[in-house]
Amino acid sequence: MTIISRGAIWKIIARGGVFLGNKIAKDGGALTTITAGNHTKEQKWDTCKYLDSNGNCVGGWYTEYYSTQISGHVNGNSSNVYVESGKAVTVGASTTENDSPVGDNGHTSATGQVTEGNLSNVYVNNTLSAVVNSEVQTHASSFKTDIKTGATNVYVGTGG
Repeated sequence: MTIISRGAIWKIIARGGVFLGNKIAKDGGALTTITAGNHTKEQKWDTCKYLDSNGNCVGGWYTEYYSTQISGHVNGNSSNVYVESGKAVTVGASTTENDSPVGDNGHTSATGQVTEGNLSNVYVNNTLSAVVNSEVQTHASSFKTDIKTGATNVYVGTGG
């Protein structure tokens, strides 16, 4: 097990095109944008939702559901380990997510969580570090995404 601990600054640089492992996740790394089907809803008024017994239109509310694209970024959660000037990200870190389009009950900002770390047993302050492609549970509980971008020159593991 490799441990990166208090006050450590860890930087392993890829040289000569050699793949050294997965890029470590850092504060502000983008999430892969996904589409969540029927995630947002909007209440709409229909002026003629149904006809009464006399054949007259009667208005009423109905709910329309929309597929929504979820995008966002990961929030660094290490208080003392930095990767290329950004806080390191570990399993359990929060994400900031946005829905587009946003219906009446959509979210302009919501929170998900990193649920998967690296496969090389590299830890930051005793918590498994996250890497590019680590799984994220979005705020839309039945939809998952992953971390799309991370450090430019900092890698976890030995590659393969």
